[in-house]
Amino acid sequence: MEESAPIDDHQPAGPEDAAGASDPAELEALRAEVVRLKEESAKHLGGWQRAQADYDNLKKRSARDLSARVDQELSSIFLDLVGLADDLSRALGTDAETDVEGWRQGVELIQQKLAGLLERYAVRPIAAQGQAFDPNYHEAVGQAPGPDGAVVTEVQQGYLIRDRVLRPGRVIVGQGDASTDGADADASASPAAEV
Repeated sequence: MEESAPIDDHQPAGPEDAAGASDPAELEALRAEVVRLKEESAKHLGGWQRAQADYDNLKKRSARDLSARVDQELSSIFLDLVGLADDLSRALGTDAETDVEGWRQGVELIQQKLAGLLERYAVRPIAAQGQAFDPNYHEAVGQAPGPDGAVVTEVQQGYLIRDRVLRPGRVIVGQGDASTDGADADASASPAAEV
């Protein structure tokens, strides 16, 4: 077996090692550059940390503002509903047997007030009776004799809020067993909101 030569851990001498120590001015310049880069790095890190804290604060403030706006809108809606509840309580507190007409007029006024409130909040009824069944606006709860695919009975009124369905109308759809005289024109109309 051959014996190998001992391994030398020293690297070959570079230009700086060849001269012994590197130039002191160059070392000082490198040290100054390292200090400058560390300061610049700390400055950028501090700026990033401030920006991150500002962003976190903005997210928290935005969430608080949104929550406050939602609470304000809900308070406004419920304040209007409380007024309707008061009107309804007064109507129920009157003697309907002695003043049937006055009681009926009071209930009609409450209904008008409710309709105005819904309109104010952009809630509109969905037309259903005689319209073509549209699953985007209607929920079929049964079938009955009538024009095929047309709404023959509205079981529960549906509503839109702006252009989004708040609650679909619950309807009974015709199964085509009855005469469809003139119903085709009504059935082809779109389920636009009633006015």
